[in-house]
Amino acid sequence: MAQAEPEIEVKMRGLFYDDSGYGKVNRNLATNLNKSGIKIRIEPKSGKNKLTEEDLQTLVHLEKTEISRDHILIDSIVPSMAEMSSGKYRILYTTVESYTIPQQFLDCCDAYNEIWVTSPWSADILKKYVKKPIYVVPAGVDENLYTEKGPAFDFTPNVKNFVFISVFGWGYRKGYDVLLKSYFDEFSEDDDVSLLIMSKYQGSMSRFHRNKIKEDIEKIMAKFPNKDLPHVLRHNQVVAEKDMPKMYRAANCFVIPTRGEGSCCVTGTKVVTSSGLKPIESVCKGESVLTHTGKFKTVTDTMHRYVDEEIYEISASMDCDKIRITKEHPVLVLKKEKCYKHGKRIHSEFCESNCEWKVPEEINVGDFVLFPINNVVLIDTICDCNTNKRTNSMIYLPVKKISKQHYSGFVYNLEVEEDHSYTTNCFTVHNCLPAVEASMCGLPIIMTNCSGQQMYLRENNSYMIEIDELVEIQRGQMHIHYWDGQKFPALTSEKVHNDLKKTMRSVYENYNEAKKRNKRLQQLVLSNFTWTHTANAAIKRLQEIYRMRNKI
Repeated sequence: MAQAEPEIEVKMRGLFYDDSGYGKVNRNLATNLNKSGIKIRIEPKSGKNKLTEEDLQTLVHLEKTEISRDHILIDSIVPSMAEMSSGKYRILYTTVESYTIPQQFLDCCDAYNEIWVTSPWSADILKKYVKKPIYVVPAGVDENLYTEKGPAFDFTPNVKNFVFISVFGWGYRKGYDVLLKSYFDEFSEDDDVSLLIMSKYQGSMSRFHRNKIKEDIEKIMAKFPNKDLPHVLRHNQVVAEKDMPKMYRAANCFVIPTRGEGSCCVTGTKVVTSSGLKPIESVCKGESVLTHTGKFKTVTDTMHRYVDEEIYEISASMDCDKIRITKEHPVLVLKKEKCYKHGKRIHSEFCESNCEWKVPEEINVGDFVLFPINNVVLIDTICDCNTNKRTNSMIYLPVKKISKQHYSGFVYNLEVEEDHSYTTNCFTVHNCLPAVEASMCGLPIIMTNCSGQQMYLRENNSYMIEIDELVEIQRGQMHIHYWDGQKFPALTSEKVHNDLKKTMRSVYENYNEAKKRNKRLQQLVLSNFTWTHTANAAIKRLQEIYRMRNKI
């Protein structure tokens, strides 16, 4: 984990002691910032304590930390809970779940200097409405807690041999209606399957709230009067986080067709293969491509999808073709600030240890993209430009221009053996929380291809259900007033229904293939989405704020 300047002081407000997503993010971020050397004080918002005594010990002492008035404030909350503070620099850390933003949220944003969100998707939506600086600080997973090794929970009554598990707060946004309809339609009592629903309505375990879930399930069951329905099991008791891996290990597949939760190259992109440059759309499984290590590795899978969105066009050096990639596609980069001092190039800083995977919006003109050296590859043209820097293992190509443009068409990606990168004709790209926690415990993932989960789910590492259309939420439909009138995926078409039920059947009948997919997701999570990655992203931005305010 990165170490921060000891002078940085932070006050962090929000939910800390409950079992919500915000509570989990806040606990992990606060404790990791504290470990990094940042002086942090937490101010918990009201909420019932759902933590064990052991969990509490790591947090309570942070309530007593003494900080000055010159601190940086982080409000990690739903925007409607925001309130003014004495912090000299104010950050709102939140998430976006709809395709439009409630005015109440936008009004709250005015009180902050900048906004942090948990995914590039959330950032893209928010940028349409807010002129404040927006940064992505992704949520993470505890890779030491959520593992495949360990005991599994023993359910009573016993579940069947194959268990679909769904973990969420009961509500329309999470798509329980879509899940139950597809499950009841596809399976029957004769199938050796169970659906385990771990959910609470409005965060409560009262009899009224438990009955609400029961009644909603029974209403959907009543739509199948002449069918012997498959097994459904509800679990609405509090589960300490340390025991959640046991719940996941007791299941076989995680599924949630959510309507919202808070990477590819376009057609024609040339990829370096062992037989020469080839358009990415013509690269086949089994071919060898050049990776960032300078070695050729086998393509184990190819993927494509249709997009209608803004993409990035990057021009590197004067002799290289432009490359166009989607906004979430990481590129291997050496940031210019790491290799220049007082306007002069520091040649010793051109080394692989200083290189990072960056998404396009984090790349600037003057940064260097990388091309790995391999004697088999013809590199004379790339080396002609005098502005390029070459070492024994890499050619560093300065970025000349980066821009955004609208693109409608197919985009492509490659899964590469033992490596998650491949080289285009001018630089190297990467093929790039209950879901990730379940994945780390060994469960294949089925989710909708929308909103925040697009940050880590791919066609080759999970099962993604395409959405149908966006519709406005009717008053009271979400049971939360600020979502009234906002746009979410409908998920009501026959195509969505059929895709979900067929996918659940496919995972059930082809489980070995599903497990192979999930191994790819696990590798991506470990590389990009642990709590250390969350803390490092926050620390980097806090350091930038500290230096800006102190003009270092």
